[in-house]
Amino acid sequence: MANVLVLAEDVCVGFTCAEVLRCSGFQASVGAWPAGVGASVRPDIILAWDASEATARLIRAAHRGVPLLICAWPHHPDCPRGAGLVPLPFNTERVAHALTQALRRAEISAPSPRAA
Repeated sequence: MANVLVLAEDVCVGFTCAEVLRCSGFQASVGAWPAGVGASVRPDIILAWDASEATARLIRAAHRGVPLLICAWPHHPDCPRGAGLVPLPFNTERVAHALTQALRRAEISAPSPRAA
């Protein structure tokens, strides 16, 4: 299963979100806010809690090429371009579906190993 790096400014939110994802079958870890630098395992995808455009840039700089999903209220004023939005309130099925879809899109758009 995919390795999800959860980033949240509130440590309790991050740990709770990661635990819910683990119960849903994902491998999930919590990284240091804001960019998750120093994560022990390279993530397959990043789930950031209510990240601004500036925070998303830090995350992307630290984890180039890793898909990014933002959990935020609909119409998030700063929703970063190119990041997926998972609308709050938190719903495990909705988040798991969004993670799975983002991972599929990343696999489809990744260059074939044969092309290298």
